[in-house]
Amino acid sequence: MHQITVGEKYTGPVPQQDGLYFEIGPDGDMQLLIQFKNPSHAEKEALLAGFRQYSLLCFHNRRSPEPLLCFIFKFAAPVSYMDAPFHAGLYRDSRIQKFLDAEQNLLTVVMLDGDIVQGLRVVGLHPEAMRLFKKTALNQTPLVQRNIYDRLVDDLNELSSEELFHRGYEFSHRETKQ
Repeated sequence: MHQITVGEKYTGPVPQQDGLYFEIGPDGDMQLLIQFKNPSHAEKEALLAGFRQYSLLCFHNRRSPEPLLCFIFKFAAPVSYMDAPFHAGLYRDSRIQKFLDAEQNLLTVVMLDGDIVQGLRVVGLHPEAMRLFKKTALNQTPLVQRNIYDRLVDDLNELSSEELFHRGYEFSHRETKQ
């Protein structure tokens, strides 16, 4: 397991574009990377305060029977709603099986500005959210083609993050700061 330290370079792959990236780590652990380059003071404060609520959406469309999972997180203003699509079939190693086999609900949230860690926290997700997430991840096509995933994300992006939030199962959480 790699060490993450606020104020230092992030040791994992660094997203190049701003946004949220929901990942399963090498040990089967859940990670939410928030890439936000040069945030305003208000944006940084909202992101560092953490999300207030979250929603889990299993997204289907007419063009593809393949489900796409999407976490949507609600932050304080001025950030508001941000979404993070996910598909278990994109992983080509054992991390999804490790995740499915584990009985845990912790999400490590890492806020990045470029490759520098700005904030770090661990959040416990609701057991019902985890049950829904694992059930859908288990039913996602193994080794999904990237073009199918990209098409699903394009279709998902036709809706605002707020619309996606309200279409999904909504949860609140308790969190512990680290």
